Amino acid sequence: MPSVPPPKLHGLITIDTTNQAFRIRGAVTAVDRDITLTAGDYFIRGYTGEAANQLAEHIQAQVRAAAGTEFDAFVVSVSDTGFVTFTNTAEAFTVTTPAGQDWFPSSGGLARLLGFTGDLTPAVTTFTGANQHRYGWYPDMPPEDFSGHPDLAGVLGSDSVVSIAPSGRVTVTSYQEPRRRSWSFRWLAAEYMFPTGSVRNRDFEQCWRDEVRPGRRWRYYPDRTVQTRPGGGEPWTYVGGQDIAIKGAGAAEQDVVASADHFRIEIDAHEFVA
Repeated sequence: MPSVPPPKLHGLITIDTTNQAFRIRGAVTAVDRDITLTAGDYFIRGYTGEAANQLAEHIQAQVRAAAGTEFDAFVVSVSDTGFVTFTNTAEAFTVTTPAGQDWFPSSGGLARLLGFTGDLTPAVTTFTGANQHRYGWYPDMPPEDFSGHPDLAGVLGSDSVVSIAPSGRVTVTSYQEPRRRSWSFRWLAAEYMFPTGSVRNRDFEQCWRDEVRPGRRWRYYPDRTVQTRPGGGEPWTYVGGQDIAIKGAGAAEQDVVASADHFRIEIDAHEFVA
């Protein structure tokens, strides 16, 4: 039986005219190459066989297309724990900010969104973000409860309204029948729930506040065999999550973990239909 990778939640990352460009420069060729990304909403990376490029694949494609031959093998990867890496084995490189663009330091700068803490200097062949990328969540444990099977659609729900006329005629009005899914995680340390100290982008609060609660789309992995089978597959995409409960450890739970700084989270959402 294949091992199951750690769970992760990917929210959308918005690229617009303020943060869509950066400057890359090979240390040997010493030529500045200005790279411009296409504005839009992206997940941090795509799944096997996905037709559209997500953010990691889009950055990689734009650098290879717009930069010189020294970047023909440029790669952008995202680890199973949410850290973004830029690699160019052919030549050491740097990444900095073109005039008028927001690579860093604002919270919406591309560097911060990817987990970097500033310009990528001095020149080396590999840079990995000091923090996880924004708008993702990577808990350090699997869910305690997961409704249904990850390879199958969730439970079919309905918002139908039933009315009965004086004549006895019954009318059922149904606006949609969403597929519902629920998860819960237990014994989560505080840093996986709320911003703490120097730990950046690991907390669920940021992802929930800016992505899940406003009704933006998000993906949950491993789901629909995306990472549990070599062939991959399209993951389920969810919206909602208004029914999210964050609970502190109760007295009995505190006795077990010997700490009050542990939390339980319950997520209830429905599958997105385009």
